[in-house]
Amino acid sequence: MDIIARDGKLLLFVEVKTRHKDTRIRPLDAVDKTKQALIERGANAWLKQLGTRNLPWRFDVIEIYVEEGEKPRINHVRDAF
Repeated sequence: MDIIARDGKLLLFVEVKTRHKDTRIRPLDAVDKTKQALIERGANAWLKQLGTRNLPWRFDVIEIYVEEGEKPRINHVRDAF
């Protein structure tokens, strides 16, 4: 996972994926079941380190589409899995 953040009391575990804007495969699709399991394992370790599992949390993915010479386009997928 790339980012751990707070949104009020909500703990966010965020994966960031970047692709060329003309790709036919969404960056979100790169977060397959294997990647999700790794992110979940990391989130569990983080919660254990905090000493609580009573925090509400969510898994998000940020998709970034790039094209040389253009401003990147960003799509925030909340509750991605």
